[in-house]
Amino acid sequence: MRWFFALNAECTTFSPYAEMVQVAVWSARANTRLEPHFLYDGDDDPPLLAWLRGQGVEVWRCRSRYYPALCELATELNRPDARTCGGGAFLRVEITDLLRQHDICDEHVLYTDCDVMFRADPEPILRRQPCRFFACAPEALRGTPTNMNTGVMLLHVPALARLQAEFVAFTRAHLREFVTIAFDQTAYQQFYRGPLPRWSWPWRRGWDVLPDELNWKPYWGPNSDAIIVHFHGPKPFHRAWLQGEGKDHMLQQLAGGDYLAMTHEWYAIQEKLRAASAAQT
Repeated sequence: MRWFFALNAECTTFSPYAEMVQVAVWSARANTRLEPHFLYDGDDDPPLLAWLRGQGVEVWRCRSRYYPALCELATELNRPDARTCGGGAFLRVEITDLLRQHDICDEHVLYTDCDVMFRADPEPILRRQPCRFFACAPEALRGTPTNMNTGVMLLHVPALARLQAEFVAFTRAHLREFVTIAFDQTAYQQFYRGPLPRWSWPWRRGWDVLPDELNWKPYWGPNSDAIIVHFHGPKPFHRAWLQGEGKDHMLQQLAGGDYLAMTHEWYAIQEKLRAASAAQT
């Protein structure tokens, strides 16, 4: 199964996010059979791209169709993150069109944010997963499928393609609102309206619910069955800061559970990939 992840060169924390990309790829290579594809919006050629190609990752340069509007909103609303964050977040909307342009006819693909690590192969579960349009797990609270998280998405490509034009127009019309809430996540929530089948109306739209283990948040606590760990909220690079000058920051609310142990696991993977890279030079 193809796996997509994306990053915008204008991301204000590009360097630590590039490190998270490397850990995500390394863990996927070690523990899964996923075929990684990286969506990159940037005119430069950072060392990250060479490293990814060396790992067998296909790098696809692309730009969100909303980028000009995001730039305008960044200025109008005095919110630089409309461009720096939105420019990367909305790249996932391009996947169905990119697959068509590359003459790829996969029925399902996986998308994740950069801040994940793979403990096992999700594909056996994903192959059995109901997915009418896309499937997502809950966001911050377990057992709340109406508040889903797009950090891990199983995409039904043909079904999404049929609604792509309508979804794109809807998102463009409400983009100003979406950049002040949760970017693409709000767009998917409002357009598809709710999880299938109970809360979705009309039932021609809606999302299916992924098992929590495919989008496990560290603050949920330990889980040896977690397959995809998603550092939702505080990232691994926040650990030292949260223990020092950031000890009173609001991110502390999401730094409990198994956050410290899972960041330790993340750094152990990073040490392995750095050692392997050093051995090759």
